[in-house]
This record gives sequence, structure tokens and C-alpha cells, in this order.
Amino acid sequence: MPGPVLTPEEVGPLDAARVLTFLNRVGSAEELADTIGLSEGAGVGRRVAAAILARRAEGPLVSLDAVLAVTGVTPARFTEIVTALSGARPAPAGGTLRLTPTSEAPWLGQGVGIVGQLLDASGRGVPNVAIACIASAGFLSAQAGIERQQGAAVSLVTGPGGLIQFRLGPPLAPPLDPASAAALQAELARLPREAATPEAAREALAGLAARYRAEGAGLLRAAMDRLARSFPAEADRPEAPWPVMPVTLIAVASGAGGRAEQVTVLTLRVRNWLGGWLRFLRAAVEGDARLDAALKNLDRAAHSGADLSEALIRATQAFAGLERGEIGARLRDEAAGAPIARYVEQVAPRLRDSAIVNTVRAAGASRAAISAGGFAVFEAIRATQDVQDTIEPKRPGRSTVDPRLDLFDHRLGTLEAKAVDRAALDGLRDELLSGTGARFDRMQGRVDALESRPQPDLDAFEARLTRSLDARFAERLAETETRLGRQVADTRRELGGEITQTRSDLVTRIDAKADATAVRGLERSVTDLRTTNAALSDRLNVTRPDR
Repeated sequence: MPGPVLTPEEVGPLDAARVLTFLNRVGSAEELADTIGLSEGAGVGRRVAAAILARRAEGPLVSLDAVLAVTGVTPARFTEIVTALSGARPAPAGGTLRLTPTSEAPWLGQGVGIVGQLLDASGRGVPNVAIACIASAGFLSAQAGIERQQGAAVSLVTGPGGLIQFRLGPPLAPPLDPASAAALQAELARLPREAATPEAAREALAGLAARYRAEGAGLLRAAMDRLARSFPAEADRPEAPWPVMPVTLIAVASGAGGRAEQVTVLTLRVRNWLGGWLRFLRAAVEGDARLDAALKNLDRAAHSGADLSEALIRATQAFAGLERGEIGARLRDEAAGAPIARYVEQVAPRLRDSAIVNTVRAAGASRAAISAGGFAVFEAIRATQDVQDTIEPKRPGRSTVDPRLDLFDHRLGTLEAKAVDRAALDGLRDELLSGTGARFDRMQGRVDALESRPQPDLDAFEARLTRSLDARFAERLAETETRLGRQVADTRRELGGEITQTRSDLVTRIDAKADATAVRGLERSVTDLRTTNAALSDRLNVTRPDR
């Protein structure tokens, strides 16, 4: 069954003018055949082109009816000539439009290639037909000649075989930069397509969690954090199926006058893997024993709460920056409280009253600083460590960063009720204030002593320092000169030996070459003598019969 064809009446005046102008100006049958490129082959194209030029020799072509009347120009060939020389297109009546994805169930964030094909009623591809493609989510991208299209919709024209190609990208606005997108695509390609649940892909998800935490995975973390912000997820049950987000693609083939002749719909089941991956990432963060190991190394026998609380802050300070990425930092904050709570519970019975207060306060401050995700809180704690050791009661209704801080409040109340009374706290405060005043007085005395030191003492110190530096410099310079002298002597000996050996080799080669030249000269002399002798012999043989 033939494909859709054009009649002269279906071609608009502008398109008809383009066709007639070209046919009346083309210079040769070969040029015309190459331009129209009939699907039946080059031989048929040249014969049809020659027939059209023969008709033109009789007079200009003034209408498309005259072109259709040329011998050999069938309706199908007429349609190919018009579509090759103008923008007129036949309506794809009775055909089909198909969309085929590279994956019908891609992973969230994974790009999907789409191939479309427009077929006529006989199953042949229909070229040069405009097709508009629209996506319900994500970004479409396609290359149309030299034009690069990207957005929620793209407009393409079918090529040979009625084919079109475009790509569906992840639903992120703005799209990922090329480097981050490539890093994400490479990791998602490792996930097993056949896995129906997160448990079936546990090895791949655990590996992805480890690579997310790796030091050099900045591009991957940036891409995954972008996805997590756009599609919040919590850890899924391992046996539950993947959450699915349907994405619908619509393709419309337009006929003459912009009419929608063919429409097709494709629905992709995009699988959200973030929840399953989050479960393995949380397990990796909670299984990190570095904070527990740091706390075990603290001095539990310290008699002063200031020393132990300072050590506690230092130990937890490094843990605050272990995890990278937004998701990793959030999970780290959630997992930070348990090791600190266990440590305080273990060491509290061994400390004095004042040490208990300091240690509990430092533990709470350490957790708050970790949850805040920065080191500014640590610096503030250290600045006030030596001048304030009181406990601020929790105000009613105050929100906490971590719900488990309520457990600390309860334990702190128990410790205060059993071991610390108001008098002890007041005594501790007075002790700290007096100790701080004494330290300040000592520091002020040292500053005054430095300021009151006479100038001659400073000059003498400067002279001693200068002499010491000069002596050290001279000693180092002498050592350097000695070392360089030895190196120069060694280098000279090595160069002398190499020069002597090279000279000997050159003399030997020159002598050998001279001997070879002399031998070749003697050989040439002997050859010349033999030649002369033979010539004389011939002449003597010739002259003997005349005698």
C-alpha cells in the first residue's frame, strides 16, 4: 500500500514557488538528481531529472501540474521532489507513531534515551514530518541540526526511516552541570535493573553509600544532595518494592496546516532508590566507631572537670567534620548523641562533684556543636571554659536539636539531686572566679615586667641573638662549601675518565678508518694495473700477424 502523497492543490503558494524556481534554474540533471534524492535509487533519479530538464527545454515550468505531467513523475516521486525542495509535507494518514525507551523503569536521576519512529500504513518510515514531544516531568533534550533544544518540550523532524531521537533527563531545575551529571549516571548504571526491592540491590546500594562518603566524591555528593532536596525520602523497609514516580511522554505528528495526525503516549516508571540507599548510608554512619575510640582514650581519672571537659570537646570536635555532604551531615548529627551519652554514664561515678558538673555541661555542648555542624560553637565553649562553670536550666518550651537531649536533662537532674547542692555550686563559682583573678594578676605582672625591662638588657639580648645566628650561619655555609667542593672534585674525576675513554675510542676509530681508506686505494691501483695490462696484451695480439 503506497504511503501518503501530495497533490499540486495541497502545496501552498510559497512552497510551489520554491519548487518551480529551483526546477527552472537548476543547471544539470546530475545536480537535480542529487538534490531531490529519490528513494528508488540514483539511476531512477537521474532519468527523472533528465525528463524534467527535457520538458523545461520546451518552455518554463509555470505550475506544479506541469511537473506532475512530466513522463516518469509519478505521484510518489512528485511528493519526494516537492518535500525535498520545499517545506510542504504530506499528512501521515493511516500510519503509526512509536516511542521506544532504552529503559522502561529507569532510576531516579538517570537519563533515558528515547527513539521515535513514524510509519505509514505499509510499515515504511515517513521522513520530513514535524513531531512535538512533551514530558510530564524532567527535561527533554535533542539535537535538531545545529540547534540544541532543551526543556519540557522539543520539536523535531523525522529523518530517514521516519526516525527521531531525544533524551529525558532528571527532573531538576536547573539541570545538573555536565560533570555532576556524568558522575551520577556512572553510579546509577551500577544498580541492578532486575532488582525489585532495595534488599535485592543491597550490595550495590552499600557500595554507593561508601562512595558517597569517600573523600574525592564531591561531584557525586553534589548531584545526590540535589536529588535529595527535590525528592525527600526516608529509609525504606528492605523488603518493600521501590517507590515509583510515573513520567508520561507524549509525541504528536503534525500534518498539513498543523493538524495533529498521529499521537502516541509512553509512560515510564521511574524508581526512587533514595530511601533504600539512605538505609545503608545511615548504617555506615552509625557503625563509625571513631568517636567511641576517641572517647575511650580520654583521662577518666582526671580530678578536675575543666581538664576532662576540655578533652571531651576536643575529642568530639574532629567527629563534627567527618561526614561530607548534606545527607551525611544530617545522619551524623542524629548518630552523634549515643556515644557521648554512653561515655558520660560510664565516667560520672568516678568524678568529684565539680568534675561531674563540668563533664555533663561539656557533653551537652559537644552534642549541640556537632548538631550545629560547625566549629564556631566549639570556640565559644573554649572561650568561656575558664570563667563560667554554672549550669543553665532548660527553659520551658525551648526546642532542642536532638530529642535525646531530654535524657541528658533527666540525668543531669539526678546527678544534681544526689551529688551537688547549691552551696557546692556557689563554692565552685567562687573558686573559679578567684582562680581566674589570680591568673589575670599573674599575667598582668609578667606584662609589666616586660614593659619595665631597661633598654640595655634588650640591646644585649639582641646582640647575643645576632652573634648566635651569625655563628650558625657561618657554620652551615662552611659545611655547604665543603660538601660542594667534594661534589665538584668527584664530578671532575668522572668527567676526566669519560674524556680519556672517549678520546681513545675516537683515535681507534680514526685509525681504523684511515687503514680502510688505504686498502681501498691499493685495491683501485691493482685494478687499474690489471686493466692496463690487459689492454697492452690485446694490442700486442693484434699487431703480431702483420710481422
